[in-house]
Amino acid sequence: MNFFRRAIRYCWRQKIRSIILLLVFTLLDSAALIALSVGHATAEGTDEVKQTVGASIHIEIDSGNTDLYGSGSENEWGTAYQYNGDYITQEVVDAIAKVDGVVNYSAEGEGGYWGAGINFAVLISKELTDKNGLSVGDGITMYDLDSDSENTFEIVGIFSGTEGMSKDAMELGSLDVYVDSAENVQDILETIQNMPEIKDKTFTYSTDTENFDLISNPLSSIQTMVDTAVIVIAVTGAAIIVLLLLLWTRGRKKEAGILMAVGRSKLEIVLQFLTENILIAIPAVAASLGLTALLADKVGVYLVSQTASDITGLSVSIYSADIAVVYGIGALILILAVLLVSITVIRLKPRMILSEME
Repeated sequence: MNFFRRAIRYCWRQKIRSIILLLVFTLLDSAALIALSVGHATAEGTDEVKQTVGASIHIEIDSGNTDLYGSGSENEWGTAYQYNGDYITQEVVDAIAKVDGVVNYSAEGEGGYWGAGINFAVLISKELTDKNGLSVGDGITMYDLDSDSENTFEIVGIFSGTEGMSKDAMELGSLDVYVDSAENVQDILETIQNMPEIKDKTFTYSTDTENFDLISNPLSSIQTMVDTAVIVIAVTGAAIIVLLLLLWTRGRKKEAGILMAVGRSKLEIVLQFLTENILIAIPAVAASLGLTALLADKVGVYLVSQTASDITGLSVSIYSADIAVVYGIGALILILAVLLVSITVIRLKPRMILSEME
């Protein structure tokens, strides 16, 4: 009788052992495959968020830099200081609007909003509106020397400050620029900062990726959790398999001694032990695939609900690459475990084994 037939007969005789190993293999494979599948889904979800959730860049004059102010002058309201730094002009806004990835921009003032849908808009000081009887929504006409034409600007906001009596009243103190992807916000910011119309200007910059962070951070947490779970499953699974095989193999010393006494090689005995476990692992593969297909999506939804309740639509799929990884590593662990526990039997001589059994 060759080792393969002996392996089949042993598995059939030891039904309880076979069932226990089948359950252990199935649960370990399913847990690892579910973890990898959920990990893939969260990684794809994070990439999708990077591409679909926008962000914004806030550009502002450097009003906190005292070096950019002139000497103070006294007036009826106290001491006024003229800001000598750069303002955000229409030229700057037009240049930013042409940058790839910029989808909108806006500036806000008292009583008004200025966005990309308004071609000629202006924020002016309260002093200027009071002097000329103007208010938000009114239009003012200015002559453009470069184009030899007149343009009418809509007043969209009013701010306070004595500097409003100068030409700087027609310039913005801040601007919000909206970009199409949080992933590209830093690249877009660098592009804006290096534009000829903006480079070396006394502006300050900040980015806002709050919406992206609200979604991506929980997904990253799930990814970390899954990576840890895969390692724990692999280590724990290897330990469980080794312990079970060690427990059962030690009780087979007499069988191994008889086989070696009748001329069976140690290699053949090891192959029999290995075949026994492979015969159980094969149906475990099919069972774990079915269990993973049944539970993977539910596990993903549960993890998301616990860590990222605002996220919906996370779809978990089983990838062939994950299947290959799980069963490849599982096969390697099984082979090493069988070799390790077999040493406890085959290292002994047949006479020694049989004498111990008497």
